Amino acid sequence: MAIATLPDAKKAIQALTETVWIFAVLTALAETSGLHALLKGADLAVLTDLTQIPTTILQEALALLSEKGFVSIQGDKYQLAPSLLSVAEQDGLDKIIAQLQITFGITREFVTSARNRSLRLGWHYTDESILQAQGTYSEYIVTDCIPLDPKLHHLLSQPQSVLLDVGAGVGKITLLLCKTYPSLRVVAIEPADKPYALAQTNIQQSTFHDRIELRKIFIEELDDQNVFDVIWFPHVFFSDETVKTGLKTAIRALKPGGILLTTALSRDKPPARMRQLLNSLHSNVRLTDDIKHYLDEAGFHSIQVFSTPSDYSVITATKPE
Repeated sequence: MAIATLPDAKKAIQALTETVWIFAVLTALAETSGLHALLKGADLAVLTDLTQIPTTILQEALALLSEKGFVSIQGDKYQLAPSLLSVAEQDGLDKIIAQLQITFGITREFVTSARNRSLRLGWHYTDESILQAQGTYSEYIVTDCIPLDPKLHHLLSQPQSVLLDVGAGVGKITLLLCKTYPSLRVVAIEPADKPYALAQTNIQQSTFHDRIELRKIFIEELDDQNVFDVIWFPHVFFSDETVKTGLKTAIRALKPGGILLTTALSRDKPPARMRQLLNSLHSNVRLTDDIKHYLDEAGFHSIQVFSTPSDYSVITATKPE
């Protein structure tokens, strides 16, 4: 939207304010199970009882969502609009909710840290809602990325296969991997106190805890050699130096013929400015070619790049036999 005149600026600020309130309403409903109720449809009394949002406020909030096309109203029943229902069916409502929670949490921390003159580079979050939501959102690695490389899927399906989950966070990727691949064992490493503690709880409460080993270490501290069939390496959270040393550690830890999996922003689809801002907040902005260079430098062979409908590519690289 071009802002060339004073009226343009006023309209842009008004539209921005309205967008923030739409986002706030959706996030409030996500935090109070209201979106789950709207998935099936519910009347105002049910939604009020569920969310504990005062009826008059909730009614106006739902009217705003209806006006903007997020909610449909049929008689006394409110439901997510058909387009949102389609997204929920395709991606899962939990992923939509996770995206709302992550955006709310990270932008709140961004503003608060800037106000306090304490904004710094890196992933330093300790808020449980941000960490758990990030874990849920990251499950796309299992559902969307791994199936792109048949060799990767084949390795993970083998009896006694072992995967290393680097920077495991709260353990959501690890748990979904164990659910998807019944014979897989996972070593999950996470150095930060809060996500490590949450991962311990999530893993212990699962039925897969006997197939998971959780270690509180940095990737540079890993001393395993020729152990893992697959390594998931989320470089987006690492400094350039950690990427370099981490990849050298990873190639030592992989079995010959083992595969490292990562993602990177695609050069063919220039990332939106918002994505670049997020990456610059948590690490350096790295494109596919940057990661291919790091992988080649570390000694990986057979580097493959898989396109996705989004602005990122999936990259796999093999340790020489």
